[in-house]
Amino acid sequence: MSFQGSEQALPNLPIHSQWTQNGLVEAATPKKKDIGTFAEKLLSSDKASQLEGLIGMRKLLSLKHNPPIQEIVESGVVPKMLEFMTWSAEPQFQFESAWAITNICSGTSQHVDYVVQSGGLNVIIPLLDSTLNDVLEQAVWALGNIAGDKVPYRDLCIQNNLMEKLVKVLHKSTFHSDLQRNTVWAMSNLVRGKPTPDWDHIKLGILAFVQVLKIPQFDEAVIDALWGISWSSEKYIQEVINLGCVPSLIYYLSNKDVAVLVPALRALGNIVTGNDNQTNVCLSDPNFLPRVFELTTHPKKNIRKESFWLISNIAAGTTTQIGMILNNAQYMARIAEGVTSDVPEVYNRLVAKVIIIWLGSSRSFLGFG
Repeated sequence: MSFQGSEQALPNLPIHSQWTQNGLVEAATPKKKDIGTFAEKLLSSDKASQLEGLIGMRKLLSLKHNPPIQEIVESGVVPKMLEFMTWSAEPQFQFESAWAITNICSGTSQHVDYVVQSGGLNVIIPLLDSTLNDVLEQAVWALGNIAGDKVPYRDLCIQNNLMEKLVKVLHKSTFHSDLQRNTVWAMSNLVRGKPTPDWDHIKLGILAFVQVLKIPQFDEAVIDALWGISWSSEKYIQEVINLGCVPSLIYYLSNKDVAVLVPALRALGNIVTGNDNQTNVCLSDPNFLPRVFELTTHPKKNIRKESFWLISNIAAGTTTQIGMILNNAQYMARIAEGVTSDVPEVYNRLVAKVIIIWLGSSRSFLGFG
């Protein structure tokens, strides 16, 4: 997704754009040259023609490669699509228009601007109360795209109590369902970005993330939950600890998926930048340091970098905390190996010097003379 023209744009993370419903590729693929015809039908007063035009537009917006989002926006149909979303007695109109709007919001920031400025939030948010799963899922998807576009829209969603509404949707969803995964992803977008939202606005979401981390068997929702906790832990260390996040974060350090390891390490790294008591919460878990040091030999340099960053934060702590590293020969050997043999991006000399300062007696062991 493009964030051009927005000084407060959020980091460029994946945006959800639905190409087909339930993985089924529909037989009739319309052409871009049909936009004018579809627009005429959609804007007519005949319900059958309106539905035909709406479905045609939705199919074009669902093209996997280069969907004509701008052309469809310029055709003037978006306000009518938003109107269709209010037709509670016409679920097919609601579903097709919600799907189309979702994909429009997967375009550029300008496309999201147009939907929001056309009153999109006021139309989409009420759909979270829909009893139809397909409509509900599309609403979640569209709102996640909007919240993830830029900080002002994230905050606007928060002001409309979107976190609380999404938590309710999550509680209604089933394990390992698309609705669950999409809801957790949308909730994580309400935590992402600077400045971090007030704790009172996101705490229900963080608590829900903690529950997601306890889901039996791994689920993709875990990744978004981990990122949500990671972003919130940059500012709210004690609050995150109080919700019981630490044991689950340490548990996921044993996961093999890099997409899981990065946010888990980042969150724990944030926590050990806190005060001594907060750092001790991590160190009191017997699995914490062994798993962190195991990751210093990970084949991905980003994982090694995150691991050493975390260790350097511990090394800036109390004598007792430093001793947990200094008094372990295996840990010290790995530090020495990292300093002398790893690439600078992973273990630069600035980080090494931090450790040297606090482990003064280890200067010769680390090979810095």
